[in-house]
Amino acid sequence: MIMKRWKNEMLVRVVMPFVSVFLFFATVELFLRVIHFEEVTFSPSGVFQAFLGKPTDSQMVNGDVLRDAELFWRMNPKRDDDGIWSQGFREIKTYPIEKPVDILRIVCLGDSVPYGIGVSVYESYPKILEKILNYMFWQKIEVVNAGMPGYSSFQCLRYLKRDLLKYQPDLLLVHVGPNDRAAAVYFADKEQPRSPQWIVDMQNTLGRFQTYSLLSRIIFYFRYKFWTKPLMKPRVSFEDYRKNLADIVELGRNNGFQIIFLPSLRKDKKGLYQLLPLPEKSMAVDSLRVFQENQKNAPLFLDECHLTVSGNQLMANTIAEFLLKNNLLTKKRYS
Repeated sequence: MIMKRWKNEMLVRVVMPFVSVFLFFATVELFLRVIHFEEVTFSPSGVFQAFLGKPTDSQMVNGDVLRDAELFWRMNPKRDDDGIWSQGFREIKTYPIEKPVDILRIVCLGDSVPYGIGVSVYESYPKILEKILNYMFWQKIEVVNAGMPGYSSFQCLRYLKRDLLKYQPDLLLVHVGPNDRAAAVYFADKEQPRSPQWIVDMQNTLGRFQTYSLLSRIIFYFRYKFWTKPLMKPRVSFEDYRKNLADIVELGRNNGFQIIFLPSLRKDKKGLYQLLPLPEKSMAVDSLRVFQENQKNAPLFLDECHLTVSGNQLMANTIAEFLLKNNLLTKKRYS
């Protein structure tokens, strides 16, 4: 009898601390969900991406993105409030990987500008472009919005190789640049340490909990603020930017699709200008000239680079005119 009571007491002593810890974190988790902690950000000023393997722990809202061992982060395919469907595109539908023979498929590869930060899915220029082309052209045309917020040319190249080639694009619109020049916190893109996939999967699983997100943000904040002095340099050097674009062109050539570049536009106190040059002898939309001519007609920019609804409409119109003028909407061209 004494032995049984002793065992019960020992069991309580061993189990109770675990129960107490569980109840504590469960209470914290419930509180964070009640106050909608996922909508709160408190990253250090000036930090756009939280590197150190934690790209989702800075200014990106918890739940929007998932960690990715190769791409650093990608859109969460389970989100549907912002048009993010199972394929990870900002789209209102899914696309068959095996492209139908009667479809001409255009893929928009780039950063948050083609993604459409600040506007709805339908107001992003890829979706406006799709509507324009299907109205003007006899053939069924798909325009896939593969823009990813925060992506550099380094990530776009990897994304194209790994995920987008299988969709068999006929045309690839490439719109990238601002994030290449953004400050790299601790590591440039090509220097990013690559975590094993099981660790990434575990982090994505834990990332569903607000408590984990809170702890991750606190650790990043204090590490950046007090513990480790970051090495501030561009995420992608100019030489690597040029090489990444050249490699994208080579992929298009080897896989039978045309590459069309869009210049990265920037509007600040200096005026409206092109941030980075495009490859020589490449096909490029002269959107800079069009925007300079129309900037007094309506507000075109939400900030230094993201477009208003009017800006997205103008961009779509400009691309459509370029494609039609250069006879790029004939599927026979790519067969």
